Amino acid sequence: MHNYSGELLHVNNKPLSSLPNYVMLSDLPETKKAETQLSASLAPKIVEMVEQVRREVQKPRVWDWRTDVIRHPSFTKLVSEYRKTKSQKALNQVYQTVKARYNLFDRQDSPQVMKSVLDHIR
Repeated sequence: MHNYSGELLHVNNKPLSSLPNYVMLSDLPETKKAETQLSASLAPKIVEMVEQVRREVQKPRVWDWRTDVIRHPSFTKLVSEYRKTKSQKALNQVYQTVKARYNLFDRQDSPQVMKSVLDHIR
């Protein structure tokens, strides 16, 4: 595995690897200690982020809003509640429930898009 600590460790707001004396600095015990601490703190976070992405990409995508969300049996109650009240709370409930079930594209992933879908698609 590559060691990117020279890019992640900063001295005076500049990456360690961009300094002219990087080779000499990388051999210092302080630098070695900082690299070890950085690796130890990042390892569990990286594994957690990979697992989160893995769970997200295993979800299905929304292709047809009408069949996948509006007329889907698990969403009909939430959709009708939003359409009755038009409240932000109901909109957020629909959005969070849809987001938990589907892997949304970036352009789909916002409450404003969900509001537009619920207001315009029957």
